[in-house]
Amino acid sequence: MTHRNMFLLMSLMLGVGYSHVGLADFVKEMSKEKEFYKKIERAPFSIGMFYFEDKMDCNWQRNIARQKRDFRLASRSRIYHDGNMRFLGLDLSKRGLEGLDDEFEVDIMPAFVLFKHGKPLRDANKKVIKLVGFVEDTAIKKFINRHLRPAIENYIEKEAERKAQERALNAAYFYGGWPYYGGYNGGCAGFGVGVGF
Repeated sequence: MTHRNMFLLMSLMLGVGYSHVGLADFVKEMSKEKEFYKKIERAPFSIGMFYFEDKMDCNWQRNIARQKRDFRLASRSRIYHDGNMRFLGLDLSKRGLEGLDDEFEVDIMPAFVLFKHGKPLRDANKKVIKLVGFVEDTAIKKFINRHLRPAIENYIEKEAERKAQERALNAAYFYGGWPYYGGYNGGCAGFGVGVGF
């Protein structure tokens, strides 16, 4: 039985859907500004959900909880997973995250800001591109796709090419086609150029 078949069998036995394996916990809640910057700089694409969790207003808390759920649902799309996109939650009521709303021009919450290689996306007027208000997961996906879809697809294509080259090199090494730069001089341990098969 192959590893893939074993994996499918195990996921069926455990009641785990194959299509969502590895995608469930794609949203990361940030607690420090430094951690946030590290995440967006390391990922090719990111989206930050900026919100303020007011402990006194029950209605606001319910709406924020619903928005977090929709943000999680949007993060489960395969293209975002394959494109190494990070979904980051930023509760601006927490200590250590207070100044981020000014830096990214967030004046209405919740707000969603897109990042590419650590920099916020900006429009022609140098304003940060953002989606504001309570929205469903489909609106979040449309927002991401409108601004980042071609770049994400390009990234996925390049990653697939890189992995194919890596597999080819590993196969060549495994089956003995790896170049040997030692050389054989009649049984002497000399240094020459040779190819060992």
